[in-house]
Amino acid sequence: MPEKLDKKLLNLLKLHKQRYPLMEACDVYKMLYQAAMGGKHIIDHPKAKDFFVDEYERIVESNIELFENISPEQDIFRINLAAVKLNDLDPEEVWMAIFNSAMDFEMSLDNLICWWSLFTGFVEKELICFPLEKVREFGSRMKKDQYPLFHHSESYRE
Repeated sequence: MPEKLDKKLLNLLKLHKQRYPLMEACDVYKMLYQAAMGGKHIIDHPKAKDFFVDEYERIVESNIELFENISPEQDIFRINLAAVKLNDLDPEEVWMAIFNSAMDFEMSLDNLICWWSLFTGFVEKELICFPLEKVREFGSRMKKDQYPLFHHSESYRE
C-alpha cells in the first residue's frame, strides 16, 4: 500500500470526523462506498428521482459546504442537499448533475475493500477514534453481504 494513500485517507477521515463528530463506522463505510462505487446505485432504482425529491423536501437547510471531497485518491465529491437548499439551487439541475456523474463513474470494489482495510488499521493503531470491535463487526458483515450500499447512521443525519 503506498504510504501517500495511507496519509491521504487518514487526513480525509480525520477531516470528516471533525465535521461530523457523531460519525459511526457505517458512515465511514458509506463515504468510502460512495467514493469507490459512485452514485450508480442511486440512479438504478426505478424510483430514484422520487427518493431524491423526498430527501430534498425533508432536509433542513444548513450553512455547510456545498461539496465535500470523499475520496483519498481523486476529486470525488458528494453534494450536501442542506447547502443546496440554503443556496436556493434548482433541485432538478442538481438531480441531473448527480444522474450524469453516476452514469460516467467507473466503480471499484477493490478500492472500497482497500480503503476499509486501511481505515480498520487506523482504528487498530488508534490513529483515529472509533470503537474497534464495532468497526471489525461492521466490516465483517459488509464482507459477508458482498459490500452492499449502506445508509448513514441516525446520529450522522441529525
